[in-house]
Amino acid sequence: TMRAARTAPLRPVPPAPEAEPWAAVADAAGQVQTWAAPAIDATTDVLPVADPARSDPSLDDDLRAWHQAEAGRPRIGVLGPGIVDAAGPPPETRRGLCAELVVYLAQRGARGADAGSLTAALWPATVIGEPARQAILARVRRWLGTDQHGAPWLADGDHYRLAAGYLFDWHLFRRLRARGEQQGPEGGADLRAALGLVRGVPLAGADRPRTPGTRNPYPWLAESAMHPDHIVATIVETAHDLAERCLAAGAPAGARWAVRRAWLADPGRTYDQPWRD
Repeated sequence: TMRAARTAPLRPVPPAPEAEPWAAVADAAGQVQTWAAPAIDATTDVLPVADPARSDPSLDDDLRAWHQAEAGRPRIGVLGPGIVDAAGPPPETRRGLCAELVVYLAQRGARGADAGSLTAALWPATVIGEPARQAILARVRRWLGTDQHGAPWLADGDHYRLAAGYLFDWHLFRRLRARGEQQGPEGGADLRAALGLVRGVPLAGADRPRTPGTRNPYPWLAESAMHPDHIVATIVETAHDLAERCLAAGAPAGARWAVRRAWLADPGRTYDQPWRD
């Protein structure tokens, strides 16, 4: 097994799947990639550095809104046990399924999902009729409420999607990581802010049915870029980056803090790198 692991080819992290502008500079884990860098200026042989403030101008406001639980903006969390915090009344029944639908649409971003894709993702082994699907969507729409202009956060049409402005901790984490990398040595504060979003094991227990014999939740996670294992790996890599910066600056306490954040997401401490840090 060890020999196979050493000789297995590395699989690159895929590009970010989101269509939002902030996702253009990084991969699905929020790491800035060489393919995203601008071309070298032939007159100076200098590689220009992307301006983080211009590539993601709303990041600081969105992070502040997340921590202040800004009224009216849905907060969706997967960097720990799943949470959906919205202005409307929570569903009295099928709340877990409704929350899963919100998480599914949140990670789809501006791409959204048509009715067929939504049904195949959430009910891959079940035949579900249009009335049943619409009933679930109606509960989610009431739960999420409306934005400051009175428009529902759950938009529909050809595709179902969450309207721009919702707060999703996995997106915030990757946006902070990308901006931290873009800033070079000055980006440590963004890496620390990203790790500060971690609350525990990503989506802890979300894939287990609450009642025996009922639907298996989150069947779409295995094929998504948001699998909890991928999230943990991203957290560990980000913690390692911050720990290296702290050690280089003679700040071992900061490195220990970064390691604890990695272990918060990985309480089994299965990754070697935090131990070495």
